[in-house]
Amino acid sequence: MILLSGRPSLSAEHGSGVVYRCTLKTGGTTRWAWASDTHICGDAGVSQRGFQPARQLERAVGEMRQFQPSGVLVNGDLAWSLGHSDDYERFFDIMHPLAKQAAVVLAVGNHDDRGNLLARLANRSDRPPQWLAAVVEQPPFRLIALDSSIDSQTVGGEIGRAQLAWLEGELEAEPPSLTIVFLHHPGESSSEGCSDFSDLVGLARRRQCVQAVVTAHDHEYCVGQVGGVHHVRLPAVGFSFEEHKPTGWIAAVLGRAGVELRLQGSGSPAVTHLPWR
Repeated sequence: MILLSGRPSLSAEHGSGVVYRCTLKTGGTTRWAWASDTHICGDAGVSQRGFQPARQLERAVGEMRQFQPSGVLVNGDLAWSLGHSDDYERFFDIMHPLAKQAAVVLAVGNHDDRGNLLARLANRSDRPPQWLAAVVEQPPFRLIALDSSIDSQTVGGEIGRAQLAWLEGELEAEPPSLTIVFLHHPGESSSEGCSDFSDLVGLARRRQCVQAVVTAHDHEYCVGQVGGVHHVRLPAVGFSFEEHKPTGWIAAVLGRAGVELRLQGSGSPAVTHLPWR
């Protein structure tokens, strides 16, 4: 889902899924804030492993507003555990100042409930689609957020044949853009990963426009390679699984030659430069 000025952008049904779209202006370089695993509960006082996710997100939103990104992408697990309606109520209350300033893209994770999310943010009470995707065009860049969640009670993920077929058609669009693909689940995970992640990797290998795949789920920041493209695993905003792992978000500056990633939050500052292929 994409929020523009706090309201959902245009969407269209694609078989079993729904795709949200928007186009943003760019001046050759553009700033994005990438976050994940906020795990917001309707009860703001809830804590996990010594962290209060609501307070963590409030701090991150303040930092993102100072960064002044053109867009913010939250890569799944917006909600605490099962994606209750009051979780999204609290999440949106915290995000609201940022949603008025920048486009906000919301991907679905294994702790999210599509129906409750759409009811709160898109005022939809009908039967939810099987997958939600989002496409942001910001020439020469394109960001695509996939839905790898099965449901809010299943830890592992799957993109599915229908969504992969839609993605392949999307990547064939002309003119080709420098494309970054986001989804919540990585292929290999400390818990359970995405069962058809290898199909996505194969598609990325065949399509030269795909420059990076960005995942989350493990609450651990890591930058590497998969299938000849960059693979970025985002840290968690809400809490870390291990005491020495940083929490926070990524300030991403996209340019024609590549992207600069800067970790914002706890732990030592880390800056990584990734060239486009």
